[in-house]
Amino acid sequence: MEMAEGSEFDEEIFKTDLDLGSISEADYNILIKSGPLKQTKKDLKAFIKSIDISIENVLTKGLTKADLQQGNLLSSLGIKKEQLKQELYERLLGELRVNRELINDKGKLGDLSINILEQLTKPGESKYEVAISPDSAQGYAFAYDIKTNEQNLKSINIVGQPGSQNFSSFSYNQLFKEKKFSIAEMSATDDYFFNLEQVTDEFEYFETNGIPSQKLLNYSKALGYTPKAFLNEQIRLFEKHPNYNKNEVEAFKANIPKVIGNTTGGYKYLIKEGGLSNKGSAYLAATVENFSGWNFNEDDKGLKTCAPFMDHPMRVSALEKEFGKSVNQITAKEQLGYMIQEMREDYKQVYETLTNPFASDGDIKKALVNYVGFINPNKLDKTVKSLIAP
Repeated sequence: MEMAEGSEFDEEIFKTDLDLGSISEADYNILIKSGPLKQTKKDLKAFIKSIDISIENVLTKGLTKADLQQGNLLSSLGIKKEQLKQELYERLLGELRVNRELINDKGKLGDLSINILEQLTKPGESKYEVAISPDSAQGYAFAYDIKTNEQNLKSINIVGQPGSQNFSSFSYNQLFKEKKFSIAEMSATDDYFFNLEQVTDEFEYFETNGIPSQKLLNYSKALGYTPKAFLNEQIRLFEKHPNYNKNEVEAFKANIPKVIGNTTGGYKYLIKEGGLSNKGSAYLAATVENFSGWNFNEDDKGLKTCAPFMDHPMRVSALEKEFGKSVNQITAKEQLGYMIQEMREDYKQVYETLTNPFASDGDIKKALVNYVGFINPNKLDKTVKSLIAP
């Protein structure tokens, strides 16, 4: 039933059910071939295969062919590359779980892959770092030695969950500044950074405020995830917890007031529902304020003119065709969703810029000019500053 309604299922959940005896092996073999992520995962694996050479180049950056022939580097390169590809796959899949359309935007997927690979191979913190052997005759080798962390990791391993650690009792400073554990051994997909009470608080804060807490921002950045994807991966870890109540989670989301009301509300809405970066959301919210304002709520109906072209007769006709009803019956939430869809499909460069957390102010302004035709830079800057002020 839940699969028919589009809920997410994947191999990991099915494997747990098989291990617990909740489903038979025959059912498991059928289920792993179905579900909403089947094609997405297939496409993601194909994408990672297509950048195989780039991944190898990341591992061997700065080394010559002669360097590769020395020591055991070349013999272990293939194994390390497969490990790095698997970590990249898991990180990208985490982002795809909260933004399924990302798989269709190879430009953005490529940029995100570069950022993740840089984070995974960061000098001094990576198990993929290459260094000269103490014995110079041995040449280069992968320097990471897991033995230095074995004793620490034993104390936080989770019984019955091989490969999972519980970091929830440690502070951000202990984990990422004092570095009591290697970042190379941390995974948002497998490891617990919050206990159930903490992850519930983070979820409720995000849903209520429309933006992540500073703690969530810090943790997600340290591990190279967007806040929404990091939170989603942590929530997934608790789905089998006896005190986790999915119905209560859905009820909490349903009871959040569907209020936008002002520019701050629009800014938060674009982060939470539009998938745009914090800065991209701020600039687009400020732009909408200049044209039409945000004095409406999600459930309000009737034509919204968030951008100059939104009331064009041909566009209104396309909007009505998309939803199968008159524009007077189409909610603001539906229209805003359609606006993001249009941007993604018809203004791809604009969408890529507004979703890129590393885009400069100048790049975003240029993108907005291409999108709406004209902007008032000074007015936008003032509004944006007020929206993203700490």
